[in-house]
Amino acid sequence: MKRFLTLGRYSLYQNQSKIFDLLTKSYDSNTRFVVLSMDMDFMEAGKPTVSYLEQLEELRIIKQRKKDTFLPFLFLDPRRIEATQNQLKNQNYKNYAKHLLHTQQFDGIKLYPALGYYPFDKHLIEMYKFAQENEIPIITHCIEGTVFYRGDKKPEWSSHPILKYNKKGGQLEPIPLPQKNGFQFTTNFTHPLNYHCLMNRELLKDFLGTSIENTPDLSKLKICLAHFGGEEEWKKYMKDGWNTYNKNINHDSKDAYLRYKNTLTHGNPRTIWWNASWLSVIYDLMIAYENVYADISFILHDQDLFPLLRFLLEDEKVRHKILFGSDYYVVSQKNTEKDLHLNLRGYLGNELFELIASDNPRRFLSTKFKQY
Repeated sequence: MKRFLTLGRYSLYQNQSKIFDLLTKSYDSNTRFVVLSMDMDFMEAGKPTVSYLEQLEELRIIKQRKKDTFLPFLFLDPRRIEATQNQLKNQNYKNYAKHLLHTQQFDGIKLYPALGYYPFDKHLIEMYKFAQENEIPIITHCIEGTVFYRGDKKPEWSSHPILKYNKKGGQLEPIPLPQKNGFQFTTNFTHPLNYHCLMNRELLKDFLGTSIENTPDLSKLKICLAHFGGEEEWKKYMKDGWNTYNKNINHDSKDAYLRYKNTLTHGNPRTIWWNASWLSVIYDLMIAYENVYADISFILHDQDLFPLLRFLLEDEKVRHKILFGSDYYVVSQKNTEKDLHLNLRGYLGNELFELIASDNPRRFLSTKFKQY
């Protein structure tokens, strides 16, 4: 109860700069911080006290004062892009987002599909092309969570827009998505297989209704699947001693590994969708796609997961793609920021901690506009 009361104290701050100052005091003085914005204007939960665009402007001003340590990411919601597509100049959100990124007022892109959209939404494609061309990093929510679309389920959401499975008789049909409740249904937007749909040109082609020649190849998008699927999915992986798709993490070479059947090449996507640990899927995405990363934000509070994390960091296939993160200040419900980060740092040792907290983030955050 005390932890949740402490968490609520953050809402008393009227300026995000004060919250940022609290964060910086838990780390070394030369630390840089990635700050993620959230656009909740379209999640059917009522109007936020302060609109997203006002919050974005506040972040832009903080960036001007703290440009060496403050690395804000702007949010992409396809519904905002669609709603403003006929507006001029900065009133057109897609144009404004490109301007903010090109001028380095913002350092990357944030996605949160749980708010009611798939990451392969057609209105996001042009921004993805811009991001890939300029090596702009994208961080996307990939864990079950309490922030989700609060409106009614739409009829077209009853099956997956892209993924199909072999029904009896050899007929291909979309994977059914029968959940009704908003919290239960939100995992369909957040599922890591959706990023295979985005980056696999054949799958994206069918969704966009274009020829392969006219379908953008987004396989080199620089994208981090935040939270690495979540602690429950890590535990699911460890507990499953039977299914081969939840036994895929090993130290074999990449060439040897890609010869195996994995979660992305399994003959029945429906089986993977419902049964495979998200950790298994994300691991396969990191190996299959050059610029797919994952971070350990929020899950780092569970010290039972530290041995598996260390095993992953000793795997040459993915060790350079794992990022440190805490999910400040949401993770305060588990422990203080300094307790969480120092416990992990002590367990991993300086060399591995530097890898995930410095070396890998430098590569992930570098763009054609700025190198770290």
